[in-house]
Amino acid sequence: MRKIFFVDLFNLFIITLGYMTLISLTLLAFDLFEIKTTGSVFLEGLSSITIF
Repeated sequence: MRKIFFVDLFNLFIITLGYMTLISLTLLAFDLFEIKTTGSVFLEGLSSITIF
């Protein structure tokens, strides 16, 4: 029973790592090609307001 639990935990860890790398690569691609997303436009507007 414990072995199955650890295998499930390991699989969950692998899936999480996969999703994290996928998201990181997507964000990196957006950053490299300077694709404007609504979030980045919002963040740029916010930073231009707060930084004088």
